[in-house]
Amino acid sequence: MSICMRIRKRIAQRLLGKNYVILTVEDYDGLKKIELDYRSKLDEYKRRLQESEIDSREYKFYKAFVDTLVELEKELHNTDDVELIIDKTLQRACEFYGADWSGFLDVDTVMGVWSPYRWYNPSKNDKTRKLMAEFESIDCMKRWMKAMDESKPVFISDAEEIRKSDPDEYEMYRKLRAKSILAVPVFPRPTGFMVVRNPTQYMSPEESAMLQMFAYVMLTSINDKKSAEMLSMTYTSDEIEKPNEVMIHLFGEVKIVTSKAVFTEKMLGAPAAVQLLTFLILNQNKLYTSRDIAERFTLDNLETDAEKMAGNLRTQISRVRKNYPVISDLIVSPKNGGYMLNENYVIKTDIQMFNQCTAAAFATNSNLAKIDNLKKAVNMYHGDILESASGAHWLMQDANYWHLQYINAVNLLLEAFSKYDEYSSIQQYGEQSLHIASGNKNAYYWLIFAYIHLNAPEIARGTLERAKKFLIDEDYADLIEKLKQDSMIIHNSAL
Repeated sequence: MSICMRIRKRIAQRLLGKNYVILTVEDYDGLKKIELDYRSKLDEYKRRLQESEIDSREYKFYKAFVDTLVELEKELHNTDDVELIIDKTLQRACEFYGADWSGFLDVDTVMGVWSPYRWYNPSKNDKTRKLMAEFESIDCMKRWMKAMDESKPVFISDAEEIRKSDPDEYEMYRKLRAKSILAVPVFPRPTGFMVVRNPTQYMSPEESAMLQMFAYVMLTSINDKKSAEMLSMTYTSDEIEKPNEVMIHLFGEVKIVTSKAVFTEKMLGAPAAVQLLTFLILNQNKLYTSRDIAERFTLDNLETDAEKMAGNLRTQISRVRKNYPVISDLIVSPKNGGYMLNENYVIKTDIQMFNQCTAAAFATNSNLAKIDNLKKAVNMYHGDILESASGAHWLMQDANYWHLQYINAVNLLLEAFSKYDEYSSIQQYGEQSLHIASGNKNAYYWLIFAYIHLNAPEIARGTLERAKKFLIDEDYADLIEKLKQDSMIIHNSAL
């Protein structure tokens, strides 16, 4: 070390009280280069470590994904119990995401409301019904509706972050005790969302794939459940007790149930033959000539020749006889010509069953038995007799008669429900009936009555708007007058 360097070092020690290394410019630049190389290497190692952590997280997610699917399949492999499948799927969803609640939200975009269809809560003190009203409005769910349109998940990592930007949506989360949310849309039928509340793991839109799988299982199971419920309302081939028994559904689309199989109108592909069968059922124990039937069928179309219609009828019956001999046997042609029902078959119809159920409802002194019989009758009616030929002259009188009988049965049923405060049942059967008979003013009244009791005045107002759209002026005026006479409705709503 030079004398100059030693003097400089000693001066520095005296002034600063510490030992300092005095570097030349070259030494200093060298150290700076070493420091830069060190920091570059450190950043590289940090990046590689982060990538390793991401790869590890993806691996853990997909391993859990596969393991959960395998476990769920193994658990449900030997069961056809739809209720058990739904319950276990919801439970697995809750466990997979470490959530405190999982459920399927049913969304009615026409009515503008949603409600929880099924859910799972690991806590024994479940308060879902207390936290949620019977119906919730979708007005504050614009983010959710957009996600449904775009088939994207909904992810709210912290509800507090939207407190100022969307206070209405935040208020919904606050009410439902949701600090975070992960949801995926489900459609077309039913339409809704599969949701987990307050997840603690796999909390990102990219990790919603497992929830989408759970949603698919739920969608399939719910549709299976609804199909089974619909089938339980109708006759099936298993319920035909004897080989010569036949059940024919005429309300809506014609369906023929035999001891061997079920045949639909579309399956037969012979509209004239189906019309002939319907005509003969409505006019039993009579023989009609081909000419007479053809003339009745052509009253609505004067350009159609009766002879041509009779020939077309014979052709279709021959085709059905060839492809579906069981069906063609129901119609016979005596030697002297014409058509009539085969007397060797015991033919039952939903019209007969409807009549029996309504008659039983009027005959009983039990209100519960009355409701049960009316429910059976209403559930049998799926539309006008032979709806594919709606408006035909030969069919009009019968179709109008049974349509009015259906409306009467619905009105009696809704009134009977009201005596037991069965507002949800009024909502279910009232809305169902309006899909078939949108001009029934009494159905609108009972629906508004029910929605007010269910604390859903906004839906009641929407129902009144629908009534204004579908009712004739006279019936709408009658509805308004009836609502005005109900002080409870006026007091509890702004109709």
